[in-house]
Order: sequence, then C-alpha cells, then structure tokens
Amino acid sequence: MEMWTIKSQNQEEKHIHKNSKVSLNGHEYTVGAGGIITVPNDHLPETATSAKATATETDHFPTEGTSNVAIPAKKVASAVPTLAQEGDRKSQWRCGL
Repeated sequence: MEMWTIKSQNQEEKHIHKNSKVSLNGHEYTVGAGGIITVPNDHLPETATSAKATATETDHFPTEGTSNVAIPAKKVASAVPTLAQEGDRKSQWRCGL
C-alpha cells in the first residue's frame, strides 16, 4: 500500500508528541515517533489540494494549524504499455503508452 508521510510541528516548532491525534482532510491520524504522520493512499484526494490540520495533544485543547498542508493527489496505477511492430520482421519495435 502506498503511503504519504508528513512531519507535524506545534506552534513552538517542536514535534507534536507521539500518540497525539491529528485531523487532516476529514481523517484522523495518530502521530508516530519524530512527529511523523502516515497517510494511506486511499485517504488522499483525487486531485492535489491543501488544508489545515487540527492537532489534539494530551492535556491540550485541539488546535488548528496556522498554515495549509499541501496534500498530494492519490497515486494511480500507470498505463499498461502496448507494443506494436511496424514494417517487416527486421524493423524495430516501438513502445507507446
């Protein structure tokens, strides 16, 4: 499964504590070691967008981020290449997508 990771920081530019909750783009995630949040590919939007995250640290009120996070578009499978032979058997093959 494809994943996208972002690093979270609080207003003092320190990592948000491990096991804190972060809401982003309608989904809630748990912060891992070093302030890392991992977002599965199926939670990414169809087109790239940006949004503010809301973090909830232990013993703190939920806080909305001060800047937008760039959220990439969902990764999709590549097109299957097709091969076609042109001319006689000695000619080269060409590949098109």
